[in-house]
Amino acid sequence: MTAAAQFETQLVRKRQSFWGGIGRALVRNHPFEFFISGVVIVVIFGLAILAPWIEPAAPEFQDARAVLESPSFDHPFGTDNIGRDVFSRVVHGARISLRVGFASVAIGITIATVVGAISGYFGGWVDMLLQRVVDTMMAFPSLVLILLVVAMFGNEERFVILAISIFIIAAPSRVVRAEVLSVKERQYIEAAQSVGCSNLRILGQHILPNIVHVIIVIASINIAGAILVEASLSFLGLGIPAPAPSWGNMISGQNTFWLRQAPWMLLFPGLALSLTVYAFNMMGDALRDVLDPRLRER
Repeated sequence: MTAAAQFETQLVRKRQSFWGGIGRALVRNHPFEFFISGVVIVVIFGLAILAPWIEPAAPEFQDARAVLESPSFDHPFGTDNIGRDVFSRVVHGARISLRVGFASVAIGITIATVVGAISGYFGGWVDMLLQRVVDTMMAFPSLVLILLVVAMFGNEERFVILAISIFIIAAPSRVVRAEVLSVKERQYIEAAQSVGCSNLRILGQHILPNIVHVIIVIASINIAGAILVEASLSFLGLGIPAPAPSWGNMISGQNTFWLRQAPWMLLFPGLALSLTVYAFNMMGDALRDVLDPRLRER
């Protein structure tokens, strides 16, 4: 076996043992956060996946005979002011929230990782140019930037995802850049360079796998933020357009009129949104505590 192959094998074994240790550390050091957040996330995902099979009625179906019905066996979460089943709308809203959250984070974090990795690894004028672009993005208030994109392209789901993903890019790219600046000075990067590895190979196989834990933490925390931003846009009437069953639409200002007469109209979507955001934040905090080398040494 060549020296390069032995080097690659040692790195693979090190990564495997690292991730096995992370799983054990989560269970050992953060059992409450890990299991509670895990259960909530699994339940939300399960409801979203099974929505077409467990819905009492289509989320947009209006039953004039069941207007403002309180929770019952036929309508577990009650009905709204035009006879739509709230449970059906909540579980279908989970689909929208998870889809927007994961898609926007996947796009935003991918771009942030590429920008941060290139900026940190190559340095010089490349670093200066990319960081000035990031500075420009960070100079705009996040809500203003999102509203600008939505105003330009519309509030269809794909454009809402685009707006949120642009909002996500700036801060994670700075974190990735800082990690790359640290990792590229280590001896195994010098060893990879000494055996003739290209810059692309070093970035893809030696630097990124060693900062992926940071990327995972950033992504897990930003999923909660993306879901909350989508709900905020829908609450303001600028997110997923009605009659789509978005959680933000369901708790929007126009529905607060029914708060006293039919509190279940806002209670259940608000509870689903709060639990989902809380679960992803809790999981992200647990991962951060476990994956941060400075905290692991304590």
